[in-house]
Formats: sequence, structure tokens, C-alpha cells
Amino acid sequence: MGKGIKFLSLFLVLTFLWPSVGAYPAQLRGGETVSLAEGERWSGNAMVTGETVRISGTVGGDLLCLARGLTVEGNVRQDLWGIAEEIDLLGQVGGDLRGMGRRIMVRGELGGDLLAGCQVLSLPKGGVIGGEVRVGCKEAELNGTIKGDVHISAQTIWLGGGIEGDAYLKAKRIILSPTVIIKGKLNYKGPTEMAIPEGAKIQGGYQWVRPEVKKGGRGMLSIFLEVALFLGLLIVGIIAVSLSQRNALLVSQTLASSPWKSLGWGLLVLICLPVAIFILLLTVIGLPLAVFVLFGYILGLYLSKIFVGVFIGGKILGIFFKKSLSPIWSLVLGLIILTLLAKVPYLGWPVRILTLIFGLGALLISRRALWLQARAKGANLGG
Repeated sequence: MGKGIKFLSLFLVLTFLWPSVGAYPAQLRGGETVSLAEGERWSGNAMVTGETVRISGTVGGDLLCLARGLTVEGNVRQDLWGIAEEIDLLGQVGGDLRGMGRRIMVRGELGGDLLAGCQVLSLPKGGVIGGEVRVGCKEAELNGTIKGDVHISAQTIWLGGGIEGDAYLKAKRIILSPTVIIKGKLNYKGPTEMAIPEGAKIQGGYQWVRPEVKKGGRGMLSIFLEVALFLGLLIVGIIAVSLSQRNALLVSQTLASSPWKSLGWGLLVLICLPVAIFILLLTVIGLPLAVFVLFGYILGLYLSKIFVGVFIGGKILGIFFKKSLSPIWSLVLGLIILTLLAKVPYLGWPVRILTLIFGLGALLISRRALWLQARAKGANLGG
């Protein structure tokens, strides 16, 4: 779990820096299926959300994508930022690839670094990574070419390709193929010393470090804090839902009717609003507004889990009960499910970030709908 939190935090920090260097998207696309056909081109940076995203043409700048499946067959001239169940790079990315997902495959050419958190990393023969590799995963299979250093923490690592830099590996099991060539040094940490097969070349030598055995389990303080945080969130959620069941149901309905719209707006708010707050903090005039917006942003992040919990719990209860139950029961069940999913290795951090994104987007859309209704009602009264 610590590894997942580490990579999620790193990814979010890097993502927040994305717009701060003038990388505001020139293209905003969303839907069930989003594609850029071969021969077509998006100028500048692009932000895309959808069930399936396929890039066969050319993206002139950075590509930021959140989808179930992302396939890049064409050319992304600069960086690729992806959160998807599967990320498959068949074409070319000129810059870095920063991704999170269940499976990440680099079968084409990546010009820069790879920074990722995933369950399975695959670099088959013919795949090329031009920079460094920094990955936390369950399984990593590297049979292609890596021109920089490699830093991987996993359960199982297979090495069969070429590494032109140094390799720093941490795994329960490391398997070397006779075809592997490491031009630098190999430092690895694992419970047993690995076998070096005949034909394998490690030109810089290798060093094995046995990991220290940790004694004892989780401390009582850690367990107490987790329980206290859950109960605190539950109490706040019960108060929020009790005071305004209408708002909770409206956000839940928004998630059901406009999931991809919620995803797109949530991703935009999660990334761009911190940058806007930072810019306001730099100005004397904008300081009070920055503090106000920051408070609203933090409140939105906190409430997003509550509203997503109401949505998930309501969907599950609706399967077993024909009669509509109180949203509070939906909240309790939903928060329990989200908390348990967040504890699953390699699944916890995608659940956390998707909860924030969907919750923020649905909250924003529902707030806008209520505002439009109030304005229309006021106009009718005035008329």
C-alpha cells in the first residue's frame, strides 16, 4: 500500500505541474469512444477522456488521457500522461510517459523517461525506451531496449533485453535470460541471490542485498488513526446527507446520467484549479480569493468521496431492495466498499484518484444545474 501511495503522490505532483508550464490543452475531447485517425493531427496539447481512446494520427504537444483503454498507434510529439486500465504504446512518444493502470505495454518507441505505477509492465522485443525507467508494479517483463537507468520495485522481474545504464531492482524473484545485456552495474534486493545464466552479460558487475526482516505487524496507533478517519468521514457524510438529501441524490443522478462528462470536468478541476490558486497567491489583490477557492477545493475533495459513496451504495442496495431506502444507508455501504477497495494492493490508488475525479466532476455539474434552476426561477418571478 505504501508503494501505491508513493507513486500516486508522485504522479499527482507531476500532473499539477503540467499546466503550470503553459501546457493548457488546445483540444478537449470526451465520449464513449474517442479516436484520432491516421493522417489527422491535433495541434498543441490535448486532454481526452473516454471508454476507449485510440490515437492513430499525430498529437503536436502533450496528451493527457483518462480512459479504460488507451492505444497509441500514431505519434505524440511531447509527453504522454495516461490513467487507464490498459495503456498500449505501439507508435511513438517523443517525450516522457507518465502512467497508471493495470497493464502498461511499450511496444513502440518512447523517446524520454517512463514513470509508472501498474500491475504489469511489458517491454517486448523491439520496444525502445530512450530515457530512464522508474516503475512500481507487480510484474515487469523487459525484453526490449532501455537506454537509461532502470529503477523497478516489483514482486517478479524478467530481464531479457538490453539496458545501457545501471539497473536498481527490488523484487521477490528476479529472472535473467541468457540474452540480457546490462552495460552498467546491477544492484538488486531480494530474499535470495539470483542465478546468472550462461550468456548473460553484466558489464558493470552486480551486487545483491538481502532485505531486512521487519518484526511485528501494524501498530495500534496506525489502526486507530485509520478507524478514526473513517468514522470522521462517515459522520460528516451523515450530517451532509441529512441536511440536504436533495443535493446528495442530485450528485448521484449526475454520476449515473453523465459519467464521462463528470470524468472530464473532474479531471480538469483536479489539475487546473491548484495552478489557478497558486497564481492568485502570488498577487496581493488575489490573496483573499485564493484562500476562499482553496477552502472550496479542499472541501470538494473531501465531499467527493461522500457523494461517490452514496452513488455506489445506492446502486448496490437497488439490486436487493425494490423500495427506495434512505441515502444514509447508501452512504454507509458505499464508504465501506471504497475503504476496502483502497486497501487492495495495486488497486487502491486508482480507486482513490478516480473517486476524486468522478466526485468533483459530478459535484460541479450538479451545482451548476441548481444554479441555473435558481436563476430561471428568479427570472420567472421577476417577470
